[in-house]
Formats: sequence, structure tokens, C-alpha cells
Amino acid sequence: YERLKEIGAWLKVNGEAIYKTRMFPVFSKDSALHFTQSKDKNTRYIFLSQFPEEKIWVTNIPFDKKTKVSMLGSNKNLKWRKTEQGIEIKIPQNLKTVSNHVWVLRVTH
Repeated sequence: YERLKEIGAWLKVNGEAIYKTRMFPVFSKDSALHFTQSKDKNTRYIFLSQFPEEKIWVTNIPFDKKTKVSMLGSNKNLKWRKTEQGIEIKIPQNLKTVSNHVWVLRVTH
């Protein structure tokens, strides 16, 4: 029963990345990253199965000047920049408490 309550709490925070989304047709070399996208393909979601130390790199989602990144459960926009390794997204450690087990980033254009 407790496990079901945990799943329900997780879905309350992160459900938009599950419901009414589609598979994102690319995969990451990093097995800790998984992806979905909205039907209109304007919003992409990055699932983090491990909370990162400070930042992650994403190479398979297009970013432009209008791209915004946030973590579901938080209204704070995250800082990102283009690097040689791909898009570097900085993730503050205090965001670890917004979810449990898997954290989800929202990438919008």
C-alpha cells in the first residue's frame, strides 16, 4: 500500500511527462536519461533515473534561444548552455527534494 502511495505522489508531480505524451524517437548514450514528448512536439521531457551531481549533457534535443528548461515540481528555470559535449543543463542540488526515485526536466520551445 505504501508503494502505491509513493507512485501516486510521484505521478502528481510528474504525470504531465507520462499522460498524453509520446515516445521520443531518440535514445541517450547515458542509460540514466529517458525521453518523452508532447503530442505537438513542442515540449520534451527528460527523465533522470539518478539525480546528477551538478549538471547533465544532452545531445539529442534541439535547443534555441527561446528554449526553457525546468524541473517538474519546481517553477524555477534552469540554466543551460551549448558546449562541445552538447547542451549542458545545470541542476541545483536543492531540487532533489521535489521528487523521489526519478526526476523529470521539461524542455519547451
